[in-house]
Amino acid sequence: MALSDLIARQLPYVRRYARILTGSQSLGDGLVRELLEAALADPALREQISGSRVGLFAAFTKIYASTGAELTVAGQPTSDEDATVASRLEMVTPLERQALLLSSVEDFSTAEIAQILDRPETEILPLIEPSLRMSP
Repeated sequence: MALSDLIARQLPYVRRYARILTGSQSLGDGLVRELLEAALADPALREQISGSRVGLFAAFTKIYASTGAELTVAGQPTSDEDATVASRLEMVTPLERQALLLSSVEDFSTAEIAQILDRPETEILPLIEPSLRMSP
């Protein structure tokens, strides 16, 4: 699949993931923009991204990690439910949050999440399980 086709199909999903991960649409979009700019400048990165959806999310993860961005829940909760969600999200470690989002929102398999996060597959399920136990 051509890089432009893959990006066109996956851009809404990468943006959604970035927004949820960072807690901010503008910050998330900024990181996605950095990813696309880096891909224009780096043939190896373009090759990684054009290989698959996993490659695209793995490349985004590297961009995200390179920023040193802290995971926070942006804004003030507007309801009791929002406050509960925000407090639970803040209890989850950054790596757990990434793994949980990749699993539950983006529907990646454990093996794919391991590739995206550049971790052994045996580490992925333990990252996701604590988050799942916090569900109501």
